[in-house]
Amino acid sequence: MHNVTKLQAPFERLKKYDISPDIALRKAIIMQAIFDATSTSKDRKAIKAKYEAQAWLFGGCDDFKQIRFEADLCPKLVMQIAKEEIMLSAKRGEVKKSTN
Repeated sequence: MHNVTKLQAPFERLKKYDISPDIALRKAIIMQAIFDATSTSKDRKAIKAKYEAQAWLFGGCDDFKQIRFEADLCPKLVMQIAKEEIMLSAKRGEVKKSTN
């Protein structure tokens, strides 16, 4: 069983190629937070990381706002992608439960 979200088309919008390694790093941090927020793992550490990532993405954290700004990403785009991926992840989890 795999508990990893596969790179989906919406993430490609975050992967826009940049010359600056700093911008690429900021985008990678945001992508990792979205991956963590969509985890379906039952492992305690993964569950903790999931809730921390969701709080970081949606909690209005100044750190997130700064990284998003430095990554030159539209706040609405990041939130939309995160919400869509979390909903898809939850649906996949429901399907797995019903097939077991």
